[in-house]
Amino acid sequence: MGCLPIMRAWLLDRPGPPSSLRLAEVDSPWRAPAHTRRDVEVLVQVEAVGLNPVDFTTAAVGHPAWRYPHVLGLDVAGRVVAVHAEAAARSEQGWMLPEPGTRVVFHQDLREPGGFAEFVSVRPEALARIPPEIDPIAAASMPTAGLTALDAVERRLRQISGHTVLVHGAGGGVGSFAVQLAKLFGARVIGAARPQDEARVRALGALHVVDHRAEDFAEQVLALAPEGLDAIIDTVSARSATEGLRLLRHAGHLVAIAGRPDLSTVPAFGLAPTVSEVALGAAYTHGGLAGRRWLVWGLERLMRLTIEGHLHPPALEVIAFDEIPLGLERLAARKVRGKVVANLRWG
Repeated sequence: MGCLPIMRAWLLDRPGPPSSLRLAEVDSPWRAPAHTRRDVEVLVQVEAVGLNPVDFTTAAVGHPAWRYPHVLGLDVAGRVVAVHAEAAARSEQGWMLPEPGTRVVFHQDLREPGGFAEFVSVRPEALARIPPEIDPIAAASMPTAGLTALDAVERRLRQISGHTVLVHGAGGGVGSFAVQLAKLFGARVIGAARPQDEARVRALGALHVVDHRAEDFAEQVLALAPEGLDAIIDTVSARSATEGLRLLRHAGHLVAIAGRPDLSTVPAFGLAPTVSEVALGAAYTHGGLAGRRWLVWGLERLMRLTIEGHLHPPALEVIAFDEIPLGLERLAARKVRGKVVANLRWG
């Protein structure tokens, strides 16, 4: 299909806020000669890209692996337009090479250029095929938030049927998925959220909703779980995770998503909590092929649960490609409910 010499992309020239992004025409990932690329690469035409807090938080401080200007955007859905694979790699990995025209969704490696562009290059083992029943915009809402929640509920907590689970930040993207998944797997879910989100969090499956800003928040939670919580999924901060430790029963489990709790706040060999943390990006930096394949399996599972009616993506706010910096600013100011997805579809 030619070398696709240029594309539009939002560029980050140096660490900074969303307002520092600039829209420009740049070389596509496919302009470089084939022999200078990795052994196997897939070029995807972006149809939709999800916006996440990690975009603006990492942009603010930069990343040691980035070469500027850098393109942000981790949650990408689109169509495969080209595949580059050398003979040896094609023989070894041919089973995972998609055909051009295949719709795919993936969680991009944070170190690599992302989806705030018209085209993006990605490893084939990271790609999940989008079933025809799933719209690309809905698919682009799933990678970071959905995979984080699935990791927390299914990989960390595992058997939670009959358990009482608090989802802290239940009104957000990760929390919305976590409430549904915990309820689906048989838990009694308490959602910690703003009062204006109560009806929506209950509709997702929470049996109770508690205002996380209330002065007597802990007392309200313990009134619902007098013996302590079996588990907490904390999507808010290290501070709230630390405060959550005292709400656990003996040998309860806390899953930290936005920061590790300070275990020095509880006596040793008393409460004896189990603490897990979720770090999707480590699937690339530490997880190897197995870690990247879990991302694919997780996305396929989320889409299957959606098709079957067990899972509903968070409330979606769809914006135009040109509105990405403004969308990130609104996300940073906590003026968004659910997920923001930029639509890049042609035709």
